Amino acid sequence: MAEQSAGSRISSDAAEWIVAIVSAVLVLALLVFLLSEALTQTGRLPDISLAVTEVVPTAHGYNALVSVTNQGSATAAEVELAGILGDEESRALLDYSPAQSVRQVSLIFTHAATPEEIQLRVLGYTDP
Repeated sequence: MAEQSAGSRISSDAAEWIVAIVSAVLVLALLVFLLSEALTQTGRLPDISLAVTEVVPTAHGYNALVSVTNQGSATAAEVELAGILGDEESRALLDYSPAQSVRQVSLIFTHAATPEEIQLRVLGYTDP
């Protein structure tokens, strides 16, 4: 029996070492990843672009579906945007736009329009 317990102790010691080495490699890889992200992603701004994807008639006007794309590496909060159609302006407030994301908002107009006729612009945003 003493030989079996010694053998099982050696195999459990080996298993503990394997788990310890794998854990250390994972922790080191995570630290390298976080350090590289911190060094390469600092000081960047959101890069927000807008595009009308579709205009849909509704009971109360025309719903312009707008795609809000943030190609930057920083999140923008309270993104305020406006759409202008002739002398009519419609505004929307997007709670946040994460980095490298696409969100959808709706702007409501009283007159029919094609996506090309609506002028879009970002009025501003805050840092989260």
